[in-house]
Amino acid sequence: MLTKQPQRRFVGPCRQGQSGLSSSGDPVLPPTLQQPSWKRRKVNPPYALCRCSASPDSEPAPDLSTLFSRHVNESEGRNPLPPRTPSPFMSPTAVVAAQMDALQMNDWPETDAGARTAFAFTKPHDAESPTRAPGSRRAARSWHGQEDWLPFPEFSNMLHSPPLHSLLNCDQWQAVSPLVFPSTTRETKAVQAIEICTSQQRQLGDQPPAEQHPHAVAPQQTRSPPSDQRRLTFTFCLERVEVGPYKGCWLTVGVRAGNYA
Repeated sequence: MLTKQPQRRFVGPCRQGQSGLSSSGDPVLPPTLQQPSWKRRKVNPPYALCRCSASPDSEPAPDLSTLFSRHVNESEGRNPLPPRTPSPFMSPTAVVAAQMDALQMNDWPETDAGARTAFAFTKPHDAESPTRAPGSRRAARSWHGQEDWLPFPEFSNMLHSPPLHSLLNCDQWQAVSPLVFPSTTRETKAVQAIEICTSQQRQLGDQPPAEQHPHAVAPQQTRSPPSDQRRLTFTFCLERVEVGPYKGCWLTVGVRAGNYA
């Protein structure tokens, strides 16, 4: 004859997905059905994945883009994607760096992408016009210093011709002068000299002779580095636009061979 076994009571914490009885005999719901005693905190999306192990009162952890920018700055590296358009928040030195970083990788991510970046950071025709939209530029000022306004095809030809062709795909570049404001009354113009390191064999093999370009000026060679490398200096001339859609932006108005800072 079978004997009915007494029913066991489950006392203590419940396993996930199971129910039980407390020590007083009251039913205990599984955790998935209990009413939570905490409130959901609203966090910014970039920090949602970084605060899982942080206390509620701790500062939000930096997102991946911030960590990457910090790594680039600490390692003195170069941002792989320099700015492509001017901004009133960019200093004159940042404008020079944006153009040189782009020209150093002229054909990345597409052909003449660096020249287009330089074109975007060059003062356009009627930059102070209130009816001009920032993205509707058709011509930019020539880097040779004349009051010539060039559409992009001619602007690109200028960069691919001596002496400015040395800026394209150079091996290295660095600023060799502090930022100088020529005027003592108004800080709307600035100049800065840079030095590039480029392969002489590549420049001589890829470019036509200088006499085919009557407006070209021979670059100044500062010193003779070893092997086939040579160092050249150029001076960027910039102006700050005071009215119009480019108000507050520093834009390039010329680049001269040599150090004039």
